[in-house]
Amino acid sequence: MNKGLTITGAVFLILSLLGVVVGGAMASNSVASMEDMEGSEDFWNYENATSGTITYDDVDGMGELGFFFYIDTPMKDDDGDGEGDACVAFFDDGGSISVTRDGETGASNEFTRDCSMPEPGEDGNVDGGMTRIGYACSTLMEDSDCTDGDYSFTASSGVSVMYVDPVLAALFEGLGALFGGGALASAAACCGMPLGLILLIVGLVTSSGPAPMPAQAYGQSTIMPTTLGTMPTTPGMQTYAPVQQGMAPVEQPAAQPPAVAEHAAPETAQPWDHAEGPL
Repeated sequence: MNKGLTITGAVFLILSLLGVVVGGAMASNSVASMEDMEGSEDFWNYENATSGTITYDDVDGMGELGFFFYIDTPMKDDDGDGEGDACVAFFDDGGSISVTRDGETGASNEFTRDCSMPEPGEDGNVDGGMTRIGYACSTLMEDSDCTDGDYSFTASSGVSVMYVDPVLAALFEGLGALFGGGALASAAACCGMPLGLILLIVGLVTSSGPAPMPAQAYGQSTIMPTTLGTMPTTPGMQTYAPVQQGMAPVEQPAAQPPAVAEHAAPETAQPWDHAEGPL
């Protein structure tokens, strides 16, 4: 077993499972939140009101779409002039709206009439049966002087008012969580889990290091020693003393045959070696 690969594969599997669980939970919660927001009326600052106060708050300093005003009538353009019939009738009948900054003497009216027909899907409130009649403090759509603070409105008849930017921010946050959670769960399921499983299997079936190399010595298979010491010998092999690094090996002197005396006596005497005597 290769312990390193096994541990790595297990870690990948655990993280991938967590990614699937967390990503799925994020996506599920975002869908539920968006459904709740769609069926909720909390995004309306006012409904069928003739006066009220809204706090303008440009958090990022990049400008705001501002406050949008509606009347509860479907927006149609039967005469084909490009403007909503109910919006035109509201102002032709003497309707008026004023938006001013609180506490400012002689404050200018920040409201702008807008009866133009939006493109399909551009304004969900219009698609839902409302007629947009104008907006205020829209620093992105016009050169508005609105800055952070409270603004009050008055209307000649009941209108519905929505501060658009917080609603869009909540919508984008929900979409971001939905796509982010879905991407996290998908990546963990399609990539992380298979990779972790492969690493785990490979780690379980492979060894962690190479096997020792056999060495051939005079026809016999032996294992090379891994530490310094005497080498294994076989009968008939000449041995050498261990050699330290930096010193030349010293060969043992060959055995010499025993010395023979110059005047050694013969082992046996021959008959002719004896002195001649009387017969």
